[in-house]
Amino acid sequence: MKSMIDNREKLANYQGLLPPVQQSRLEAMTKLSQHWSPQWSGDQNEELYEVHGWPTTMVVDLGNRTCTCRFWQLTGMPCMHAISCIQDKNDKRAEDYCHEWLTMESYRKTYAFHVNPVKGQELWEKTGRPAPVPAPIKPKPGRPTKNRRKDKDEGGSGSKTRMKRKYNPIRCMFCSEVGHNKRTCQKKKQADAEEEARLMQLQLALTNPNTDVPNELPTDADGATLHNPLPLSVSPPPKRSNAATETTPVCFTALTSISFHYSCLVSQFGVYYVMQAKMRGRPPKVQVCKGKGKRAASPHSAPPTAIAPISAGTIRGSSAATTKKLASFMIFVPTPGFKRPRKKDDAI
Repeated sequence: MKSMIDNREKLANYQGLLPPVQQSRLEAMTKLSQHWSPQWSGDQNEELYEVHGWPTTMVVDLGNRTCTCRFWQLTGMPCMHAISCIQDKNDKRAEDYCHEWLTMESYRKTYAFHVNPVKGQELWEKTGRPAPVPAPIKPKPGRPTKNRRKDKDEGGSGSKTRMKRKYNPIRCMFCSEVGHNKRTCQKKKQADAEEEARLMQLQLALTNPNTDVPNELPTDADGATLHNPLPLSVSPPPKRSNAATETTPVCFTALTSISFHYSCLVSQFGVYYVMQAKMRGRPPKVQVCKGKGKRAASPHSAPPTAIAPISAGTIRGSSAATTKKLASFMIFVPTPGFKRPRKKDDAI
């Protein structure tokens, strides 16, 4: 009711043959008609025209108000081809060739009526008939659609205000190439492999003693393992001019040679196992013991072993800490928390 009154009062004092909206559309068509050149066919009423332009030629009949593009027949407003012919004939304005439904007279007739006021629902007349009930809604199978079905010529479902997100192409942070990332980069894998090989060579060069060192590992040390260590031979030290050195017992020399050989062998195998762990990648899973293996087993006392005899001349010039280490050098010390294998749990 309010919109009817607003639209009628809005154009009450408007002077024109067409409403403002239709007038703006007609002016747009008039501007486009400049690109077309009409040619009169020579009929008596001067109504048939042949309009030349791009991309083709159109035929306009001003008497029947038709055009080959069918815009005039569908909308009731002259198209750009018809407006060029009307301007060439110069007998009427383009507004005179519009359909009567588009004129201000039809607009005023549309809003000449008014809507009667309606009283509230509490004041409606009550009858004994049942109240109207809406028809039952039967849901269709499947997920309900949110958008309406659109025709083929309506285009996509995107809007001007909401746009789809566009992601930048993937670029590698290592080689700056497009198409892959740092995790799958072949150049990075090759560089890591070369760096790992260089580090391995460096570690092996550090662990292998020089040829100038007198105490050197045997030539067959490559075949030794941690479980089957290479038997080390005890060689006498080189002779020196110092008289105090000549009186040193052979036992101290043997212990020194054994400790040096053992440290070199352990360091070499330690580097080997570290590099093997890097090449393997993920370490193996820890085996979980169940049943009797969970109970704490007290460490067993080590069997009595004979103490290696150390001469007084060896300990004479050393400190207290060195003397204590040398005294217990060949004594077997069990690992704290030692447990026997599970197959012998019943015998414990």
